[in-house]
Amino acid sequence: MKPIKVCLISLKSYPLFTKNSLDYFGGAEVQISLIAKALAKDKKFQVSVIVGDYGQKATVKQNRLTLYRSFKHGRFFPFEVGRFSQLLRKINADIYTERTINPKILLVYLFCRLFKKKFFYMVAHDWDLNHRIIKLADLIIAQTKDQQKQLLNSWKLSSFLFPSILPNNVIPLNANKQGHFILWVGRAEKWKQAEIFLKLVSYFPQQKFIMVCRLGHDFHYYQKLFTRLQPLPNLEFYNDIPFAQINDFFKQAKILVNTSICEGFPNTFLQAGLNQVPILSLTVNPDNFISRYRCGLVADNNINQLINNCQKLLKNHSLARSFGKNNFRYVNSHHNKMIRLKQKLQCLAQV
Repeated sequence: MKPIKVCLISLKSYPLFTKNSLDYFGGAEVQISLIAKALAKDKKFQVSVIVGDYGQKATVKQNRLTLYRSFKHGRFFPFEVGRFSQLLRKINADIYTERTINPKILLVYLFCRLFKKKFFYMVAHDWDLNHRIIKLADLIIAQTKDQQKQLLNSWKLSSFLFPSILPNNVIPLNANKQGHFILWVGRAEKWKQAEIFLKLVSYFPQQKFIMVCRLGHDFHYYQKLFTRLQPLPNLEFYNDIPFAQINDFFKQAKILVNTSICEGFPNTFLQAGLNQVPILSLTVNPDNFISRYRCGLVADNNINQLINNCQKLLKNHSLARSFGKNNFRYVNSHHNKMIRLKQKLQCLAQV
């Protein structure tokens, strides 16, 4: 039986297939790289990823996984339509998959219709659900039940539930886990509201805080943020940390803070869970899991409540440890790579 040929399209994911890269990537790219590597281990599938032009060879083989170079991120896409179409044709996959809303989706859809291929769309962010273009997909893959409900309510669309998979191997529960600082990890994007984390830093001058913050799409916002954090002596700031090393921060963290307006399912929540770190969230609470499974505290978009919740966890160490252990159990039962991969394989086999 011939393997099913799957092509994942993610131009900014190449840094996650190379060692110690400091180039831009986001959570969507992390999940694409994890899924590609996991699927490639199964001989039922022949997996390729279309990545951007980072100066690498046109084709890069990594064991059973093939990376195809397309064009540089930032290039005006209409200039690349012809070359990109040729690449799709060359790969000749059975299934093409996009994640995140972008101009390529329409072209990939038209290519799939013309050559009788399947087009899947993986929801990366809750905001994706506001875009009509996702209706073009033969299959929509949602991260959360909340996303599935919104797809039904907004577009009358059914979807396949495939929660984000764990970024690291599962390690045993550590009954003596000790944390040393309060952590924030993300990109400098306005909707992630990193400046709210700085308010926590100012409010708790005796606590140690660490911010791992990459440059996002708004350099002016990044500069403004960087200026604001300079006078804070209890904050350590890191801007260029390869993805493979970020887990080292979670290993030593005692609280993870999320200040975003909206997300899909943040990879940082998974990393926190793997390392028994409780979550302190301003707003984001996918499928209400933080509250339902007691993995941390949610402030319902109230900054004062966020401060109070932080104070509560700092004063009550047993509660914080309990939340951390609950988070560990939750991610291992709901986001275990092998369990979710089997669901993915079943989904593809039904095509």
